[in-house]
Amino acid sequence: KNANILKFLGGSIKGELVTCIFEYFPDMAPLSNRIKDISDSPKTLTIIAYQIAEGFRFLHSNNIIHGSLNLQSILFRLPSQGIYTYIWNFGLSNRVGVDYKILPPEFYKEGDFNPELGSNDGIYTFETDVYPYGLLLYHIGKLEELYSNVSLDKIKEIICDPNNRPSFDGK
Repeated sequence: KNANILKFLGGSIKGELVTCIFEYFPDMAPLSNRIKDISDSPKTLTIIAYQIAEGFRFLHSNNIIHGSLNLQSILFRLPSQGIYTYIWNFGLSNRVGVDYKILPPEFYKEGDFNPELGSNDGIYTFETDVYPYGLLLYHIGKLEELYSNVSLDKIKEIICDPNNRPSFDGK
């Protein structure tokens, strides 16, 4: 259990239909729907970033990779008592060491493609959760969608161009 992971309450499987039941709060919505409601004060942004990082610390300490972090996979509440963020939407998550390949890039929303996946034969690792966390920090810091005016093909071209990436060989 972790305060920044949405609680899974139960579920059922009937044929090919899988139903998951999660904790519910009436004032909760995906961060993508609430990004304009967020104060741009450094304190507010730091609280949100910290809560998401705490959720990831919990997942990674239990050898779980989220695999698809974006504005839709963070639920946000802004009740009168404070700020609460919850990681959820674990559709692509898996345990470390499981040979689980990524979906082809055409399945990703613009801006969500992770270059670390391309350098790791498409297998999820802890590092593949770090890149989307950086994008999320950009989103909440700028209070806008990243790459909102750029096509998916252009994003892939920019990300995959080796001239735009630092060397990771330790030099």
